[in-house]
Amino acid sequence: MKMASELSRRERDDLCSQYEKQLQGPMGQQQLAVTCAMDYFSSIPGSERTPEISALEEIFSVIVSDSLREDLLEDLEIMRGEFATPELQNEFWFDFQHIIYVQACRLELYYSLAQKVAAQYGFKLPSDEAIVS
Repeated sequence: MKMASELSRRERDDLCSQYEKQLQGPMGQQQLAVTCAMDYFSSIPGSERTPEISALEEIFSVIVSDSLREDLLEDLEIMRGEFATPELQNEFWFDFQHIIYVQACRLELYYSLAQKVAAQYGFKLPSDEAIVS
């Protein structure tokens, strides 16, 4: 893999477009499903709560509150711009790629869990062809 500073403007723009599609497509849909699962468990009245339901609400609330999707979309604009030094550009790109990879993995795991508990508890998740598991 090339260092960011070695990429042409076109290569950087292509990479940014790919990341943007990922953030707005599969990752956005997975985030929506996880939020839906959290909302379902949050809506259960206290009198009907079990320790399992409370735990599931907490599990989903962690990923929802930790969502970096909007920040990553903003970072794409920075990545499309010019950097003061090649070292700064390389560091920014490396950090961005690391964060988006970790977020994608986390969302896949939580999305898979959301699917399982939706089937178990009988609630619906948003359906969309863009959700990739």
